[in-house]
Amino acid sequence: FFVQLFLHTSLACVMLTVALRFKPSTIDQHHQPATNETDDVINVFPSPQNYVTINHEFNLYYNHVFGQGASQSDVFAVVKPKVDDFLSGNNCCMLTYGAKSAGKSYTMFGRLDDKNAVSELGLLPRTISYIIERLQSFYSAAAESGSSGGGQA
Repeated sequence: FFVQLFLHTSLACVMLTVALRFKPSTIDQHHQPATNETDDVINVFPSPQNYVTINHEFNLYYNHVFGQGASQSDVFAVVKPKVDDFLSGNNCCMLTYGAKSAGKSYTMFGRLDDKNAVSELGLLPRTISYIIERLQSFYSAAAESGSSGGGQA
């Protein structure tokens, strides 16, 4: 697993949104039972609970918890409001953190080897695409309002 930090700031306050995403286990990992009582047991409780239990003792709460079945679009749905805030003039920073092979690059970039896998696009290409769409709609609306009236005879 790894932790994603979405930093959203404004002049009034600093808000840190923390999302936790668990990488799906491989076939080899999926069929390996715990070997003894000291192995960590992690239970994931995605939205709306948004917490993780470790060894049935510790509950760790996050703003968002994504289980192994979460899609790239599920994760982007959390990021999209932050991008809207960014386009409104607020600062925003997205970063991933975690161990080697935890899925950080996949979350940020997606599957880059398959150009047809749109559903596999990560946060960065989705964010860039969304910003371009928003800019295009802004300029289209500005052009329409400029050409529909306001002209003097």
